[in-house]
Amino acid sequence: MPLSTGLGCPNRNPSTGTTGCIFCDSTGSGFNALPPDIPVRSQIQRQLKEKSLTNTPTKWIGYFQSFTNTYGAPQQLKRLFEPVLDFPEIVILDVSTRPDQVPEQVLDILESFAPYIEVWVELGLQSVNPSTLQIIRRGHGLMDFIDAVRRTKNRGIPVIAHGILDLPWDRKQDVEDMAKLFSSLGIDGVKTHSLYVVEGTPLAEMVDNGLELLTFDAFVERTIAFLELLDPKIVIHRLVSDPPRHNTRMGNWGMPKIQILNQLDKEMENRDTWQGKRFQYLHR
Repeated sequence: MPLSTGLGCPNRNPSTGTTGCIFCDSTGSGFNALPPDIPVRSQIQRQLKEKSLTNTPTKWIGYFQSFTNTYGAPQQLKRLFEPVLDFPEIVILDVSTRPDQVPEQVLDILESFAPYIEVWVELGLQSVNPSTLQIIRRGHGLMDFIDAVRRTKNRGIPVIAHGILDLPWDRKQDVEDMAKLFSSLGIDGVKTHSLYVVEGTPLAEMVDNGLELLTFDAFVERTIAFLELLDPKIVIHRLVSDPPRHNTRMGNWGMPKIQILNQLDKEMENRDTWQGKRFQYLHR
């Protein structure tokens, strides 16, 4: 269940000239969520009402998805997250944020929810290559991610890491190193996907100026390499995402998500490979 806080992102600040990551769309990747001017409690009520029409008892994740959901004062965050506790249908509080936006005071707030509901934190990294992080204008470094993961996991809070596997400035080695990094840090889950291009973004302008994106075959090759090196205990939450429904110029090579997943499965079966096949590099 996607939820919006309206907190925005420190990486999108006109007063400092920062306009966000080069691929970020106007919703901050929250295009399935209701508008943030609707109170969180009302967002939950509306979505539960719509979903109840299926007459199938279901448990939900309260997923604070768009932009940076810890970009606020601790008590403000507490007020935003508290409504999920009033709905027994919601069994997980899932907060997506940036690795440079989880100070100890924020972790105190998140940890305070743990006695009442399972808490997850999602941290966007996208690439382990410092040069790529600069090109895509992430506004943080690799060490910010490592530090955030360690401090969050020290609180007993599971971490889900995000990565983009076909960034054209990365090499296949970078994708393999990301799998090794996630494994060595004890990441609990991963969400990966391909790069998509939304109109009006700096990435779209780069494409107009001749930037070549990777082919589907290259994406498959990198995804399989990533999975082979990933700790088999790490849960795969996502391998492919749906691009925004509005203003998307390029995404998923024009294929539906299920087709990409099926082709990945088929290719892995053809190669007789699986998640963790090459996971022999950690000595614990």
